[in-house]
Amino acid sequence: MSFGLLIVKIIWMVIIALRRINVIKIRTENSTALSHVVIYGDSICFDYITPFNLFYLPWLSYVLVIILIVLGGVIALWGVKEFREAKTTVNPLKPESSSSLVNSGIYQYTRNPMYLGLLLALLSSVAYTQQPLGLVSALGFVLYMNRFQIEPEEKMLTTLFGDEFVEYTNRVKRWF
Repeated sequence: MSFGLLIVKIIWMVIIALRRINVIKIRTENSTALSHVVIYGDSICFDYITPFNLFYLPWLSYVLVIILIVLGGVIALWGVKEFREAKTTVNPLKPESSSSLVNSGIYQYTRNPMYLGLLLALLSSVAYTQQPLGLVSALGFVLYMNRFQIEPEEKMLTTLFGDEFVEYTNRVKRWF
């Protein structure tokens, strides 16, 4: 199975699951036929635009995957460690329960080390498959996280910590 086909099947299964619990509404008379068209259409496009083995160098992909996963894990766990030491929440869904502004350790270099760690893990899958179109998903992740997670967190942290947080955002970049 090609990487493109696998991704589309996963996306389609998520859409079907969300549709079943009424989170999204898709009005089609024959969703099974639509799913086959989407799955096979994507597979054909991904495989013909950039064949799986066009840039495939196994030794390079293994080295990059290991480096990106280890680096991403270290960065993300370092961020969690700093939050634990400051005795503040790690829960991204409740930034209002933050008890202190963490700006030491890894937070001197990036404001979002946990999200940066996830991005590096995502990039490791691109390195493994060496599928250039996988960079689109990494860009989508960054755009989504900026808009729907990081910006709301930053508004809440500005409310909680005021000028101290604004000065921190001026000094430290959001990602790297």
